[in-house]
Amino acid sequence: MSEPGNTETPVVERPRNLAKKLHLRSVARADALRRENEELRLKSGTDALTGLHNRGYFDEQARRLQAEQARGESIFAVVIMDIDHFKSLVNDMYGHDAGNDVLKLFANIISNSPDKEDKDLIFRKSDYVARIGGDEFGVLMTNFNPDTDAATWSNDLESKITEKLRSRIREHYPQYPEARKVGISLGIASLREGEEFRDAFKRADNMVYQRKEIKGSSR
Repeated sequence: MSEPGNTETPVVERPRNLAKKLHLRSVARADALRRENEELRLKSGTDALTGLHNRGYFDEQARRLQAEQARGESIFAVVIMDIDHFKSLVNDMYGHDAGNDVLKLFANIISNSPDKEDKDLIFRKSDYVARIGGDEFGVLMTNFNPDTDAATWSNDLESKITEKLRSRIREHYPQYPEARKVGISLGIASLREGEEFRDAFKRADNMVYQRKEIKGSSR
């Protein structure tokens, strides 16, 4: 029992402090939700920007295809594609939002989604198309015949994809005129007997670098 005249004043939290605490809790919940969504996205194997497969899914399927080839079931190949002058002609000139626009256009061109008509396909529906880096894309080509398919797929494929990309930029984003000058560098390599997937990947990637050197485009 308190002494007469000695009353205790209840502590009342200031509105500003309370608002700050509520804000911090809200930020923490939002961060947790973002992390959870990112984990789900990675598990789903989908690249958030383009809707293509992501690098994790790409590598997982490559390991599976390598195991199948080791059992003598089929041969597969890896295609690496990189957008020439992407940084200088798109990101640096128009900003990252423009870069995202171009990446999504490119992804749409090379996509082999089930709802795409056969006449619009670059790659077969049995292949695995992925975004594996910033402006780098990869394709795992199944049931590949290195004696006949390598020449068929490498001849004029760069120019075909490049023209499609430039045309789409011209049609959809006339506000990015310099972006129409981008190009594509492409490398393709099939998995040889006794090789690991990373060996074929490195050979395809080196081909991309060589193509860029020839064309004078920075990576």
